[in-house]
Amino acid sequence: MLKKKALRKIFITTLTAFVLMTIYFLPTNKEEELPVGLEIEYLSGLGTNSVYLMDSNEYLVKNRIILDEESDEKNIRKIINILKDDSQTLKPTGLRGTIPKNTKIKSINVKDGRAILNFSKELFNITPHLSKKLIESLVFSITDIADIKEVQILVEDQVLKTYPNTNIPLPEVLTREIGINKRIDIHKREDTQKVVLYYLEEIDSNNYYVPVTKYLNTKDQKIKVIIDELASSYIYEPNLMSFLNNNTHLKGYDEDDTSITLDFDSGIFDRKKEILEEVIYSISYSVFETLEKEKVVFKVNGQKIKEITRKDLP
Repeated sequence: MLKKKALRKIFITTLTAFVLMTIYFLPTNKEEELPVGLEIEYLSGLGTNSVYLMDSNEYLVKNRIILDEESDEKNIRKIINILKDDSQTLKPTGLRGTIPKNTKIKSINVKDGRAILNFSKELFNITPHLSKKLIESLVFSITDIADIKEVQILVEDQVLKTYPNTNIPLPEVLTREIGINKRIDIHKREDTQKVVLYYLEEIDSNNYYVPVTKYLNTKDQKIKVIIDELASSYIYEPNLMSFLNNNTHLKGYDEDDTSITLDFDSGIFDRKKEILEEVIYSISYSVFETLEKEKVVFKVNGQKIKEITRKDLP
């Protein structure tokens, strides 16, 4: 399976390079947009960013794009264009945007880590039950840019104070704390934890990572909750997958401000005595999002197996 993925990635990287060269040499007066929806490798001299598009089950799905503009404002404009629900920008099969198609971005202002986005009234051309998806995809896509931690949304120069077409209050300044693909499993106010779990979903023969913010009652540490949830044999949605063996046990862990070392038993191995890359990436994504670490070290019975940083993730 890994060999097949490697060949596919080589092909996609070659295709991406060809597209870049073609666009570069085409004479035009318009700002060109690169195709999106491909699994894009980190290319020399180019930055990458994640955008969150919606699948047929109304999950927001992580998808990698290239950002090559010289300013945050221009990169944000490109992201917003990709998030529009129209056919003008190439998207992967089975995924679509969340921003109503005729919405215009009137202005973008970035200052001190905050992006202030002023949209036209067409932003309200959305059904109430999808309004949360719209806000979540915007916030998580924009804050994936390294310099931006906060988003403020305006419509026709007025601060958006509720989710569009609802009476549900919306904070004036938004961060990733709002969650994404939220699932609430709370039965009491005490002992509440919030974790972000990354599952996989197969769409059109490609695997995508899907973040799920889960709220639950437990006294366990967040890292234990992450591993136990990903290793659970029960997943509440059949289209989401976790490759972590349900016999896996976390023997212990050590952490500092920027990294965490996880020591597993041999249950984390597959039949070839290896750790699947899907397992490594699902755990790492979940740790980075939930615990805000920069590095995850994987050990099995005390022996170091793998080390992952944010830039190593697909």
